[in-house]
Amino acid sequence: MAIVINGSGTITGVSAGGLPDGSVDSDTLATGIDATKLADGTVTSTELQYINSLSSNAQTQITAADGVTTKTIHATYDLSTASGTQDVTGFGFTPSAIFGMFLINVTDDWCFGFSDFTMNLGMHSTSTTTAVLQGTYGFTIFQTTNSTTRQTANPIAGITDGVRLTWTKTGSPTGTGQLYLLGFK
Repeated sequence: MAIVINGSGTITGVSAGGLPDGSVDSDTLATGIDATKLADGTVTSTELQYINSLSSNAQTQITAADGVTTKTIHATYDLSTASGTQDVTGFGFTPSAIFGMFLINVTDDWCFGFSDFTMNLGMHSTSTTTAVLQGTYGFTIFQTTNSTTRQTANPIAGITDGVRLTWTKTGSPTGTGQLYLLGFK
């Protein structure tokens, strides 16, 4: 029942105990209440109306709208080291994919590639050869044009704060590999 104040000053719809059922419900309130009357009063009616176009949970939509998080990390690897694993950390998140570029000190030997940890794609080049490496080859750093001296880095997993690479040594490579990894979340 609605509360009515009529012209004679009488009020109807109020019982001796207060409102008809002791609470205010949607039938009791009018439309168009100023939003500053809600909570602590700092949200305006215009701001409140913005949520009218949300299609689902606001935080879920905000999180999804953030887009892709990326971070670039520089690391090194001693190419004379035996085969093994290397954790490259500092991303601040667990990457779901990486793009990498690898160089040997000051030579013109380089490789770049992409991995989502299920498939590795890479391209290698020296001053005399270029090779596209696909499948499990990963990112290969060659030191000779005949491919008999190399270290191959296979990105195998995103880990907390970084990525794990498995290195496979062939022959007797030397020098320091420079790794530039761009991680994607």
